[in-house]
Amino acid sequence: MIRRIRESDYPRLVEIYSEAVRRTAMAIYSPEQVAAWSAFPAKTEKFRQFVFGPETYAVTVDDIPVAFCGFDGDGHIASLYVHPDFNRRGYASRLLRHVMDQAEKRGIRRFYTEASFLSKAVFERHGFTVDRMDEVDYDGVHFRRFNMVRNVGDKAT
Repeated sequence: MIRRIRESDYPRLVEIYSEAVRRTAMAIYSPEQVAAWSAFPAKTEKFRQFVFGPETYAVTVDDIPVAFCGFDGDGHIASLYVHPDFNRRGYASRLLRHVMDQAEKRGIRRFYTEASFLSKAVFERHGFTVDRMDEVDYDGVHFRRFNMVRNVGDKAT
């Protein structure tokens, strides 16, 4: 089931984010990058804004979130995280499609996101293309990410 996140989901959203980064990112990112990225929930107010600021939805199993995805009113896909115990079940795709459907109902015709090396393929399957590479700094640790865009009507693969 897909539903809007609730305040009571917060501890689980922290867990999904942290576990997704710690357990999945090690295949691609350095230990320093994983440590910096996974530390974000410790910045409680910033992380709360990250999940509750956008319109965020979760895939739930027995009403417990296993993945979440949010969007801002300007078409920004702000998040897309799946707990690693639930990877490879299509939850990221289902959530992304649901979020884009919700946004399109509100008249949004252009989407954009900052995708990691891990999430780039999911976004590409939904018609996003790389606009440019970006260098960002998290607590003194450098990351490269993909700035990706999709216009309504672009073909998903």
